[in-house]
Amino acid sequence: MRFARSSSRGPTRFVAAAALAPLFGCSVLGSHDPPDLLLITVDTLRADRLGCYGAPGDPTPNIDALAREAVLFEAASTTIPRTTQAFASLFTGRHPIEHGVLEIGEYLTLDALTLAEQLRAAGYATAGISSNLLAGSFQGMHQGFERFIDATDLQQHHEEAGGEGPFHAETVTASGLDCLMGLDSDRPRFLWVHYTDPHFPYDPPLKSEANTDADVLSGRAFYRELRDFEPRSATIQFDLNGRSSALRDTLSRLYDREIRHTDEMIGPLLDAWVEATEGGSSLVAFTADHGESLGEHGYFYEHGDFVYEPSSRIPLLLRLPDGVRGGGRVETPVSIVDVAPTLLQLLGLDPLPDASGADLRGLLRGDEGAASRGPVFIESGSALHPQNPQRSFAGRRRPEGPGQSSFISAREENWVLVREREGESPRLYDATNDPAFSVDLAAEHPERVRRLA
Repeated sequence: MRFARSSSRGPTRFVAAAALAPLFGCSVLGSHDPPDLLLITVDTLRADRLGCYGAPGDPTPNIDALAREAVLFEAASTTIPRTTQAFASLFTGRHPIEHGVLEIGEYLTLDALTLAEQLRAAGYATAGISSNLLAGSFQGMHQGFERFIDATDLQQHHEEAGGEGPFHAETVTASGLDCLMGLDSDRPRFLWVHYTDPHFPYDPPLKSEANTDADVLSGRAFYRELRDFEPRSATIQFDLNGRSSALRDTLSRLYDREIRHTDEMIGPLLDAWVEATEGGSSLVAFTADHGESLGEHGYFYEHGDFVYEPSSRIPLLLRLPDGVRGGGRVETPVSIVDVAPTLLQLLGLDPLPDASGADLRGLLRGDEGAASRGPVFIESGSALHPQNPQRSFAGRRRPEGPGQSSFISAREENWVLVREREGESPRLYDATNDPAFSVDLAAEHPERVRRLA
């Protein structure tokens, strides 16, 4: 996959892309056409399982190829490790307490201005594909898209094509390619494609005959014990009740296989994007809504109940026109709320009103003065698992009052402060040297605690 230059689009009245020239040099664009924008998101994707973030064995060659032409953010975080809340933050540049989506089942209201709406108002042709119902039209994520395909549509497409069971990433890519070809090429284009394969239960396509794919068979047997096996809807438990480490290893491999299959399907989408658009001068953003806990802190195959890195850290790649600063890495902690404001600034468009996310252009340039973004804030979702041993309260709803999640955290540089809204004293961790958050350093660094609290 290469972002080769082309000049397929004719003259246009839009000149927004010229705003990139003073940032990265006049040679970046080569024309005054506005860049096309591709946003790829993957559900439940841990950054540390990608090759470009250090995972061994070349697990994600297509994402890694994109990373070589992109700026990679080492320490990006979501706002809440839950899908609806995270996407509301991604598209509005606002924290959950600001956009109002605090619970599973709530939705982004129509008066919330989104990235897609801002792009459409600027003349962009817009299309979106979401494979998760919690990031679909019922949750308000369709706002601003002229064409929108959600999970029910994808399942229908899958079955009409003769597929059995739930759809996988190939159905998402096929719909993405169809939407891409349907976008008006006389206008700048914005395409969002969201994949969901890494979400529990991990049930990747069989790599051999069903009766010889031992990992898939073991995984499905375990899921049936949780409930009658229905892929994408089986429930989980907080511990494995003394089960063998071999089962945990199997499920971890299945999770990685889901990611690899998603990467395989992202490859054709990126190739088609380069072919159909001015690949050299397009913007490509890649990220996730949240990560996944695979047993850390006794929390298995879920996300949202804690603010620890396995479920709160996300990958973030921004591929600038002509691959400017390709291969660059940013260590400064950033947030999912920064994505939309940064993309709009790069395109020279009006910012989203009331967005609290930061403009990351300084970090993209490598400016030393841009190193201090300020603290990144994360909160957990409300308790879905009352048996959570670290809960100070249980149940499906927060206490009365806005923003009352049970855990909140603030990160600045390598320091992360975690506290419960009720109960224990704040805990301080060194995320660089203790990514598992196992050693509380609050007593040794009281000044850090005061600053972040």
